[in-house]
Amino acid sequence: LQENWGISLAVMVAEWRGEFARAVSILEPVPRDWLENFFYFGPTSFLTGWMRLRAGQVTAAETDFRHALRLIDSRLENTPNDLSLLYYKAEALRLAGRREEADKVYQRLCEIWPDTLARLTFEAPDQAVAHIRERLARGFNLGDWPPRWAFTAASLRLDPIFENARRDPGFAALVAAEEQREKREWAG
Repeated sequence: LQENWGISLAVMVAEWRGEFARAVSILEPVPRDWLENFFYFGPTSFLTGWMRLRAGQVTAAETDFRHALRLIDSRLENTPNDLSLLYYKAEALRLAGRREEADKVYQRLCEIWPDTLARLTFEAPDQAVAHIRERLARGFNLGDWPPRWAFTAASLRLDPIFENARRDPGFAALVAAEEQREKREWAG
């Protein structure tokens, strides 16, 4: 399990640094089809495909996404409304350029998980920013995790999941407001 965490963390650090080829080199030798830990719960080939796509290895990424979709579909047969599986299926289809299929899965996901993180990538940038604002206003609680753990000023600036939202002109003001809120909270 520790190795599993280490792989996901190393990939995340490489991704946040923009070292996508390095992330691929970390993932390629992984013998498991599936990673399950705090940082990531999904097919290894989804991560490899995403990193290859970002590294400009489009054809190889498409192969990885096809493999990831086969793995996801196999698990969806037993748990057809699994939120994680539907999320990764929608994202794999979107990243593979299969937008019509991706949108259908995304709509299904929204029916059972209205607050899905997929809103950050599927919606227009202004709607993604509105979704972030809503989550910040609620304190973005996820089970037993500390409030706001996934939506800090640092994550807003660095986490690739927010790339779509960063295209909105209001995003910089959102980050600045979150930085000020964090400074006030930490000072008091």
